[in-house]
Amino acid sequence: MVEGPGVRLNAEKLQRSVLRGVVRAVSGRALNCSAASVLIGQVLHCVASLGKELFLFFQSQHIDSNETCLRLHFGMDGSLLIDRPHRYKNETCLEIAFDRSMVLVYDTRAEFRDPIESRQRVMEMRDHDVCSEEFNPTTTTSRLICRGGDQILADLLLDQSIFPGSGNIIKNEALHRAGLDPRVRGGELSEEAAARLVAEVRAFSMLFYDCRRRRRPLKAHCAVYCRRAW
Repeated sequence: MVEGPGVRLNAEKLQRSVLRGVVRAVSGRALNCSAASVLIGQVLHCVASLGKELFLFFQSQHIDSNETCLRLHFGMDGSLLIDRPHRYKNETCLEIAFDRSMVLVYDTRAEFRDPIESRQRVMEMRDHDVCSEEFNPTTTTSRLICRGGDQILADLLLDQSIFPGSGNIIKNEALHRAGLDPRVRGGELSEEAAARLVAEVRAFSMLFYDCRRRRRPLKAHCAVYCRRAW
């Protein structure tokens, strides 16, 4: 599963290379051709990531035109490249040609979403996003405690309404670093333990992000995820 660090990097890639670009053509099986044609001539004026989701906001060059929002979810092995094809994957699921660049998307779910609702959701959840610059450990700890109940920690750390962007790698490493059994129920956590776990989720998420950004191996920092079970 592509986790939050990878999605944030994809957002930054788009912001650097194609933000404010004009769409010239759209193709690929991820979108219905007739629906995708609405993007042609529109400008990509905003890119936002939220956990494992990436939102692209387009708008016509005409004044006061309505926005169009395209949501991408990269699933288990999705990827996004600009101006160069994937080394191992042959077929794109979505291609968006801008005036100066081509965005190539592989193994990813794409769908149009209501732009107002999408913006609101990004704003409301940003302080819980494990890779967001606006991450707030206090409010995330409170949410973890409130939602804990009978759910085990292993499930709570994959709950995208509590930890947007957390996946199996982040879950395993954060629990190990916090010294907590994944089978413990959320309702059994003390406030101190919950705060410690949230801090480790954030710390490992940013380490994950930094390794991917610098193209350095994450494996050297994994104490659990890459370890053999025997």
